[in-house]
Amino acid sequence: MWFNPEKVFPEMGLGSDLMKKWVFLTGDVNWKQFGAKWFKIDNYNDDYCYVIEIINFEDATGEKIKVDGVEYRYVGYLYTVLLDNESAIKSALDLYGETLEDLKKLTKKQRIKHIAEAISSYGYPIDRECELYSNNADILLTELKNMR
Repeated sequence: MWFNPEKVFPEMGLGSDLMKKWVFLTGDVNWKQFGAKWFKIDNYNDDYCYVIEIINFEDATGEKIKVDGVEYRYVGYLYTVLLDNESAIKSALDLYGETLEDLKKLTKKQRIKHIAEAISSYGYPIDRECELYSNNADILLTELKNMR
């Protein structure tokens, strides 16, 4: 089963209206070491949403990422995730051992977050809008959030 951020991060207000603000989607409690994703949607009738992913490249690979001769510990991505491709959604859910029928048990907000996580994890229809690097995870996350 998926990590439940509401139980670990109650202070993030995930039970409130999620529109137009970034909320924790999935990852580790110690996200600066092990990485995490955040989610944002402007309107739950949209056919897309946004996902930020932060990866501690140094912990993941044992070395820093080198860009133009500068070494960085973290890489961050801003994705636009397309929510209207049924075949991609089926394929992504299949990797979790789930089906479209399983989504019917969820509320609309839960369903969209679930689809966003599945698609962003398995590289289906996403548009990588931005890739940034930093040695400070908090600054990197703030910069990516401010882009949308």
